[in-house]
Amino acid sequence: MSAKKAIPTVSKKAGSKAVAAQSFAKQFTELEEIVASFDEEEVSLDEGLKRFERGLQLAEELKKTLETVENTIDSLKERYRTED
Repeated sequence: MSAKKAIPTVSKKAGSKAVAAQSFAKQFTELEEIVASFDEEEVSLDEGLKRFERGLQLAEELKKTLETVENTIDSLKERYRTED
């Protein structure tokens, strides 16, 4: 068994962003593992289809997260734009 890692404490506002970032990182890692598994191992058609479907689900969630971040960045840039 592996030892549990200590979880750092953060403020509630920063905490939600940290959880989102952690979720993004975990989802991205899982997607990378799925992609690598197709190159590294032979899988049955059924297992391959399950992995492919999971990969598509992850890709869609990651895309949504990136779009949200991009919209936030655009809003921030607009809010803090200085007129020359």
